[in-house]
Amino acid sequence: MSLSASIAPHLPRLRRFASILSGSQESGDAQICALLEAIIADVSIFPPASSARVALYNVFTKFMSSATVKMRDWDPNPVDGLPHFDIMRTPLVHRQALLLVEFEGFSVVEAAEVLAVSERQLAELLTQAKEDIFGSAANSTHINHDGTDNPRTVITALEATAMA
Repeated sequence: MSLSASIAPHLPRLRRFASILSGSQESGDAQICALLEAIIADVSIFPPASSARVALYNVFTKFMSSATVKMRDWDPNPVDGLPHFDIMRTPLVHRQALLLVEFEGFSVVEAAEVLAVSERQLAELLTQAKEDIFGSAANSTHINHDGTDNPRTVITALEATAMA
């Protein structure tokens, strides 16, 4: 199977992942295009991995970590009345770890391979990401991607609301 045939089925989800990490569909798409151009120019950057999906996300996370990305400004005053957390304030590798496992459906083993870290290091990244984003175990989270260029994380503090 050709490289293009092996990665093509994973591009729609990678686009979503990129848009959430970068803050907009436009920025995410630009990163995906630049990545694909880089792979075409030098196929050796596509790493050997347990699957084409893992390899694609691995090369993308490395690419994104080395790129300078203009992040979208976020509205601090949500219109839906729910408290919003600006996920862009969380370190990139923490966001990547959390989104890979919780949103993209990678196993812990696969996510560790994507990020080129040990499973123990991934567990630490996930713990830190959750602390950064959620603050405490009292929060539940809904990750919302509303189909526009406004991916965001919505935090609902259920216990705080119930105690008020």
